[in-house]
Amino acid sequence: MLFTFLTLFTLKAIGQDIIPTNPATGLVSVNNVISLPSKSVPQLKQTAQGFIATYSDMNAVLGRKQTQYKKDKKIPLFSAKEILNQDSALTYDCLMLIFISHGGLGLLTSTDNDYISFKISFYFKNSKVKYDITNFSHTYLGFKAGENGGKFENEKPDDFKRMIGSGKKKWLEIKQKSIDQAKQIANVIEETFKTNTDKQLDF
Repeated sequence: MLFTFLTLFTLKAIGQDIIPTNPATGLVSVNNVISLPSKSVPQLKQTAQGFIATYSDMNAVLGRKQTQYKKDKKIPLFSAKEILNQDSALTYDCLMLIFISHGGLGLLTSTDNDYISFKISFYFKNSKVKYDITNFSHTYLGFKAGENGGKFENEKPDDFKRMIGSGKKKWLEIKQKSIDQAKQIANVIEETFKTNTDKQLDF
């Protein structure tokens, strides 16, 4: 697995939890710039669209599949809806599940009711592409609906008082699990661009 270098970010440490934040926007963000010599903007854009077509799955996310992962467990299940398509940029509204334990004293195990919305953007220049996974927000649709965290930039969750147990601790767990899955998505983005380039050069 590729090691994802996160560019243009500061690391916000809370205890042992590290949340990557883009200082230019103030948003939680997983991003990188990939250099791909001799690749044109249309070629890079086609690769990004191919990544989304291959790995996104709206029905699986909305159907709350317990598998959580697809393609040999390299990448979490996520849905993607295109909201911006320009010559030099693509942006998708995305949704994925995370599995968090809800309930006191360990009475309930992990559920499939924690939805994380986020955006994936691609920005293209000749021989370069930048991806940015950002705008994270949490919504809970389980037995205590309304137990929402909201935007990841919030120090406390939106429904802090309604979260069972330690609200702040659970909020950090939600953020960290989501970022871990976002990094897995980022790794596959990088693998996709590298593999596509290797195939183009293999003549």
